[in-house]
Amino acid sequence: MVFTDNCEGRKLKITCYFLCALSLLLSGLCSGRQTDSSDLQLTLTQSGDELAIKIANVSGEFIKINKALSIDPLVGAIHFVIKEKGRERYIQGEVNSSPLSEHSYLDLQPNSFFGGVYDLRFIEKMYGVAGHCYNLQVFYLDKNAKEFNAFEGKIFSRQMEICAK
Repeated sequence: MVFTDNCEGRKLKITCYFLCALSLLLSGLCSGRQTDSSDLQLTLTQSGDELAIKIANVSGEFIKINKALSIDPLVGAIHFVIKEKGRERYIQGEVNSSPLSEHSYLDLQPNSFFGGVYDLRFIEKMYGVAGHCYNLQVFYLDKNAKEFNAFEGKIFSRQMEICAK
């Protein structure tokens, strides 16, 4: 196609350059690496009756996560897997959580972490733990992640044994 030097030709040329530049910009933005479960680590630390949960971004990119860290099965991203004498225990109580919004999320910087502390006695009551010792594992899974363009993967902590003192 040959462009003329008239006004109409210059408009077409400018429009073509603009569309080409926009196309290149969008293809660059959309070609980013997909975040996967190996980009985050979930660790547990017990101190007496408290359990600290830490989510670490071990990637070189920002990762959007649910910062509410609620255990509410409807909106929460933190899920406990509790096994007592080999049998899995399920949540028996209700948790009242606020609805999620864009403010419920944070962009976790590369090589940083976010976490929270949970009362183990409260968790034990919520799951109906009756024995002296049980195994505990935590996983992060945000069922609402797609709606908020956040991390959609599932990450697990290592399993640990908890014994009441």
